[in-house]
Amino acid sequence: MPTHLPPLRFLLLQPSTMAALVLLALLALRSTTAGEPSERLAGTAAPKPSVIRFGVPAVGIGGRPIVGGSFLSTTHIQGLLEQEFKSDGIRVEWNFFKGAGPAVNEALAGGLLDFTSLGDLPAFIGRSAGLKTRLILTTGSRGNVYLAVPVGSPARTLEDLKGKRLVVHKGTATQLIMSRILAQRGFSESDFRIINLDSVASLPALLSGDIDGLWSGLTLLEHEDAGRVRVIFDSRTDTGRDGKAEIASQGTILVTENFATRHPDLVQRVVNVLVKTADWNSDEANRETLFTLWERSGVAAATYRRSYRGVPLALRQSPLMDGFFLASLAAGAQAALDLKHIRAPVAIDGWIDRSFLDRALAELKLEKRWTAYDAQGAPAP
Repeated sequence: MPTHLPPLRFLLLQPSTMAALVLLALLALRSTTAGEPSERLAGTAAPKPSVIRFGVPAVGIGGRPIVGGSFLSTTHIQGLLEQEFKSDGIRVEWNFFKGAGPAVNEALAGGLLDFTSLGDLPAFIGRSAGLKTRLILTTGSRGNVYLAVPVGSPARTLEDLKGKRLVVHKGTATQLIMSRILAQRGFSESDFRIINLDSVASLPALLSGDIDGLWSGLTLLEHEDAGRVRVIFDSRTDTGRDGKAEIASQGTILVTENFATRHPDLVQRVVNVLVKTADWNSDEANRETLFTLWERSGVAAATYRRSYRGVPLALRQSPLMDGFFLASLAAGAQAALDLKHIRAPVAIDGWIDRSFLDRALAELKLEKRWTAYDAQGAPAP
């Protein structure tokens, strides 16, 4: 059965720089209390694990342990990894974190996860702080964010909110894309009164008028459709000026270095299942079925329809780490460093491990399934 771990409140309430410091402390503690498992098992075959532990940096509506929006979501909802490993006697454990990326990073630092999905900023924070992971897939490519205001607000543009109270969940991909959008328009976070709240607390604050604006994701569209809020900024349509590629967050799937070293065969099987699911998610014949499936998260199928209006499924569900993904990831890592969200630079090249994806594409005969894009987001030649 999926599990829902409680939020880790200290990291939830601290800015991303503090999260990085806490991660460093946890990593130092681990190194002083035990050697790396790979070192302890040197010269011996690693025994098959009894469980594979996945982390998900979100919860569904009402705290339910289901989220939608990606091929990882579909894999979880349909129990596809459970089917894959049933005959091996390996259980698949799903851990959903209300505390989002910061809480996932703490779990990784504590050795509590084997795989996780993460938005780009928390992935950078973990890597910068010394978490030993490999980036093996992209999921939720071209992630976008929205800025919403109360229905009665006079604000019509981002500029109208200068000096006002804006909420964002710090340490998440949403914060980084917000910071990059502000910089593109000549602002910084200091031009606004930025408040750190998680997704559960932020919406009531917006609806009650206690804050002036909220940066968040898909659920804001649903509340706008219901007449509760008004979206005044959409990163899909309001960035990408002057011929530059749009500012978008890039979702990642990470595996711990320890697990990948000890169980490369199991990592390959996980990736094969995920890539096969990405293929199914990308099929336009499955569009309505997919949105209905994701509706189990508590987000209405109509909201997914709106988010994907005019967008090919294959564009957002591709697992490829193509030129656009790499350029966006590198730009995000540099921005995170410039904005002091991370303390040390993150080298993308030394982090990415393409071997599992490349083998999956070959074994499943999907090498030409998805279009690869260049750094500017145009189809690669």
